[in-house]
Amino acid sequence: HDFIGPVSSLAQYERIQALIQTGIDQGAMLLTGGLGRPHHLVPSKGAYVRPTVFGNCTPDMAIFQQEIFGPVTCLTPFDTEDEALTL
Repeated sequence: HDFIGPVSSLAQYERIQALIQTGIDQGAMLLTGGLGRPHHLVPSKGAYVRPTVFGNCTPDMAIFQQEIFGPVTCLTPFDTEDEALTL
């Protein structure tokens, strides 16, 4: 089993949840994870975040621009190294 501990506080948990929702609302493709606590911790009241990966993120999205400080990442396609460097 892989295990990721809780984030630093319930306030941080809520901030991360809001950013995940923003990513969904802005059209990022949710590849894994998402809102809420990990399924095996659902009854918990701890600050556990589901490891979340978004695909097809664009530079104008909040989840691309903001440092999330949680187990959330976004993948952005590019065609050349120069294009990747400008992201």
